Amino acid sequence: MPTVTAPVRVESVSVSGLTQTDGTSDRAPTGEPSGGPGPSAEATVRVATGGTGPLTVVVTWYLSDVPGELGAADGSETFRLSGARQYILTPGHTYQQSGCYLGARATTSPGAANGGSSEQILNRRCAAESSQGVTPENR
Repeated sequence: MPTVTAPVRVESVSVSGLTQTDGTSDRAPTGEPSGGPGPSAEATVRVATGGTGPLTVVVTWYLSDVPGELGAADGSETFRLSGARQYILTPGHTYQQSGCYLGARATTSPGAANGGSSEQILNRRCAAESSQGVTPENR
């Protein structure tokens, strides 16, 4: 008789430590897009479960010019996990566009009890521009 694995209960998923990992500029000196990829970032994703059964974690990367709003999705990565009760992932991403706020959101299947988690940080380029009086509106 085949062994049936009960669905795992995902207790929580969290995104923390979102960090920009590239330099401060993703624009040419004229202020026009450089034509290359945008900024890069890395996040820490922690998952706690009530068992060792299989689960899927999807990390979606976002760009926005508005603090507190994730904005437009810029890509995602899927992780299929099993065999443990706790996981720590450190995915990285090179954004294909530019924006003043870099974000990451993690969700799971089965769904985590807390629904998912996200974090957003200010792009270093925008922090530097802000200190010079440049805003997304007048960039």
